[in-house]
Amino acid sequence: MKHGVVTILLLVSLATFAHEKKLEPLNPPWKGSLQAGAVVNTGNNSSQNINGKIGIKYQTSQWDNTSSIEGQLDSSNKATNTEKIDFNAELRRIISDDSYLFAKTEVAYDRFGAYDFVIRSAVGYGRILYRDDKTRFILEVGPGSSHSRISGSRKFQNEFIVSTMALYKRKLSESASFKQKIKIDAGQRNTHIKSVSALRTKISKRLGLELSYTMDYDTKIPPETKNTTKLDTVSKIAVVFDF
Repeated sequence: MKHGVVTILLLVSLATFAHEKKLEPLNPPWKGSLQAGAVVNTGNNSSQNINGKIGIKYQTSQWDNTSSIEGQLDSSNKATNTEKIDFNAELRRIISDDSYLFAKTEVAYDRFGAYDFVIRSAVGYGRILYRDDKTRFILEVGPGSSHSRISGSRKFQNEFIVSTMALYKRKLSESASFKQKIKIDAGQRNTHIKSVSALRTKISKRLGLELSYTMDYDTKIPPETKNTTKLDTVSKIAVVFDF
């Protein structure tokens, strides 16, 4: 806890004294997207479900805030059951042309995961390592904490983590783009790795289609859990509406 407080104070100091760079503000300052589609799961859960997602972005001259909530519903047994819910929020404070400070939180429920309820939070430093007209590569790193409930029990696994994220974006054409995101939350008891590969095409100005493949991997499975597969995957196809 002491190390976390010291880290936060250092980050606040950097934000105060670093050269400020103003973002080009959005007009209006927010935008969002809606997704609806179908997914195929493998790993601890082999199923085909309905998927939905909503994302919001709010950007001013110095702050960049994004949040999203995504869920899976299973209606195959004459009753609709929630399979997965994933909420993400990240706040960025821009400090230069290519760097920023961040604070982020993820809250996830996975009925068939090795950990059925997880809260991960982190603060740290992010930097755009490379960019041109079509490509952008971003890296984030910082300390945080993980609170995970072992599936099939009421036992929580709490630990300090180091959170790292790498994001690669590529504009393939005027109507197509590709994104690869890898996030690693490393702790002593478990390291969680998540990889998302997504290809998006535009159908019209506001309407698009997205194909994505997600891998969730836990390096250590607790003996108390009822779901023992380390790797879960999700293949998704969705219609996207931007607003």
